[in-house]
Amino acid sequence: MIKRTWYTILYIVIALFTASLGMTLYSGVDLQSALIWNVLSSLNIFYASVILPFNSETNPLVFISSILDGAVFALLTVLLASWFFSFIRSINVRGMIVLSKIKKLKKHVIVVPFSNLAQDLMDDFGEAGITPVAITDNDDTARELYKRNGLVVVGDPRDEETFYAANIAYADFVVACSEDITENALIVITAKAANKDIRVISKVKNHQEAAKISKAGAYMMVMPEATAGEDIGLKISEWLKG
Repeated sequence: MIKRTWYTILYIVIALFTASLGMTLYSGVDLQSALIWNVLSSLNIFYASVILPFNSETNPLVFISSILDGAVFALLTVLLASWFFSFIRSINVRGMIVLSKIKKLKKHVIVVPFSNLAQDLMDDFGEAGITPVAITDNDDTARELYKRNGLVVVGDPRDEETFYAANIAYADFVVACSEDITENALIVITAKAANKDIRVISKVKNHQEAAKISKAGAYMMVMPEATAGEDIGLKISEWLKG
């Protein structure tokens, strides 16, 4: 949507400048002088007395051309300002600061993917004095966590680079808490590929899923439905500290 607006403004700028240049040429100015004058006028730089053979205000076509150039200048200002602020937002300074903090961590726990259960786990870990790091592939979720001073890595949990960004080399555990057993299995495999010594705790719904996730390399399996649900974070915290 934003890019479409940019292109629309750019097309309008080109159309206005073309019309302005045409009027200047039609007033009897040669192409080179007309082009230079319209460019400078569009940039709000006025050297009409030097470039044009007459006062622009006395020639109605050139006068209208100067008005169009003023509109071009205004639209260019809006366009450049929009590009600039979009560039600033894309840098994601807060995200860079969070990643620098994560790189300094040791004995933290990586929780992936972020969800309501993950938030409960992170709250419990925080109360137990364990530093949690979330992984999410959703930028909006990351921004919400930033607002709460949460530590989060934005990336694909199936990509080893995401776990490297979460400083998995110095983490104690990874907690895979997806509702999908296949996703949890992929998390286990990817985390173990990034750090073969990492211990992964995975959420499962039944003993059949526990058997599957164990084959993927999980260190421990938990069933929230059988472990009082809301207390699971505290129970995992006890295991981590033990």
